[in-house]
Amino acid sequence: SIQITFVPRFWNSHSPQHVKFPTSDLFDAVASYYPIQFTPPPNDIHGLTKQGIHKDLLSVLCFVGACDTHGHEEGMLTLSTRLFLERLVPSHRTDLYDEDQQEPMASTPVDKSEALDDLVQLLQLQLTEPTQSSSHDFIASSPLHQMDHTVLQELADAIMSA
Repeated sequence: SIQITFVPRFWNSHSPQHVKFPTSDLFDAVASYYPIQFTPPPNDIHGLTKQGIHKDLLSVLCFVGACDTHGHEEGMLTLSTRLFLERLVPSHRTDLYDEDQQEPMASTPVDKSEALDDLVQLLQLQLTEPTQSSSHDFIASSPLHQMDHTVLQELADAIMSA
């Protein structure tokens, strides 16, 4: 993903805890393309596919590595979780960019299924029954332990109402 390329430019080897990566700017630049609404032209010689573009977009939105913020600013994990939740369980607010729109944004069963798949990929969840001995390891190895409690509550509420 783009973060892997640019993180070294923002990394200060003397104080790695002070990584200042423009996560929210990057999110703002790519989030408008989610979900992918692309159909390749019939005579596409470049081999572009909706699935390929979706995979590349998720590689940016699901990157929660060294450049993710752990301070006061929301990181890619939080921003992407909320983006995917909005598709899973749309709010009743209208599109902020369409002043004439009065109806809430709709979500089809396909939208919900794809958003849930994207959430699973973001959170790197293994959808299996955790055993009593592995439940702690399951939480510690996923990004869930990095999330703010309010985002976890939004996630729980969305899953319960989906």
